[in-house]
This record gives sequence, structure tokens and C-alpha cells, in this order.
Amino acid sequence: EETEEEQEAEMPELAIRHVMGNARVSSAIIGFAEPGQVDEAVGFARRGNLPESLRVALQSIKLPEECP
Repeated sequence: EETEEEQEAEMPELAIRHVMGNARVSSAIIGFAEPGQVDEAVGFARRGNLPESLRVALQSIKLPEECP
């Protein structure tokens, strides 16, 4: 069963927190369309790593070998 945090997270938050929680990533380049998105990203980062169950679920998604 999903937690409230897992149910409410949207793609930008999932992406930022997933990358920041990966010890193999030393830096990430994030593009922003509007200044307010910077504050939003900082807020996501302050929430810390994703819950283990959500991290495992994201890692289990099979991506196509070639992306258009």
C-alpha cells in the first residue's frame, strides 16, 4: 500500500529526489522554465531521499532500449 507521500508526489519531485538519493550521482543538471521552479526544487531536496519502497518501484520500471 502506498503512503500519502508516495501518492502525492509528481514527476518533477520524483525525478529530483530519485537522483539526489543515488550515491553514484555527484551532480545533476536541472533545467528550469520559470524562476519559481528553483524554489520548488529546493523544497523537494529538503524532503530528502524517496522512501525505499518508491525508490525500488522506480528502479523496476523497464525503459525502452531506444528513446526517440
